[in-house]
Amino acid sequence: MIVCEWVYYGQMAKEEVMDRMRGFVVLFFVAMVAAMFVPVAGCAVHTRAPWAPKEVAKAPLGITVVYNERITVDYRKKIGKLVEEGQYDSIGSNITAKNFPRGADGPRGVIELDVVLVDTDRAAMVDEILDAMEQHGLRPGTLQELLTLGAENPDLQRDDLIVALGSVSVPQLDGTRHVAWILGNATSRNVSAGSVERRWNELRLAIDKKAYFLAVADGGE
Repeated sequence: MIVCEWVYYGQMAKEEVMDRMRGFVVLFFVAMVAAMFVPVAGCAVHTRAPWAPKEVAKAPLGITVVYNERITVDYRKKIGKLVEEGQYDSIGSNITAKNFPRGADGPRGVIELDVVLVDTDRAAMVDEILDAMEQHGLRPGTLQELLTLGAENPDLQRDDLIVALGSVSVPQLDGTRHVAWILGNATSRNVSAGSVERRWNELRLAIDKKAYFLAVADGGE
């Protein structure tokens, strides 16, 4: 009888120990899961996955003036007339006054301007280019100024792409906005437009053209 009771109580003690061990395991597991989601006081919370690439701060965009010229722009002329005077071999269907309406606060009359072509030291989005222009006392050239430059110096666009960031189109059917450019080669000269939201000068991979940006010196109308 005594032996049976000893075995009985010994078995109960063993089961109690096992229950406690299982309880400790559950508590430990819960604590580990909670530690993954609850930040410890005074510690930073990492929002980026450890395998995600680290963000590298970009150096300020560098720009260089590679060409300058004085042109006479007649802002009274309509886009169609300026295109006609440029005698382009190919004209994009999006180069219209409806697509590029004239701003109410834009220049008026006939004005002589000193315009420049700007090069960037790396591929960049449009906001970076505009910020760099502003820091150098430049404003982006408009469509009227671009078409006038193409008419007055028709060979300038044969080697490279010249972009006017100062005139942005109305939204297109796909929601994008366009800017105009002129380009060409030894036998033809073209004017067209495409999305402004791109990494400029990566475009060269597609059409083998370096993009330069038309700008006007600060103080120009």
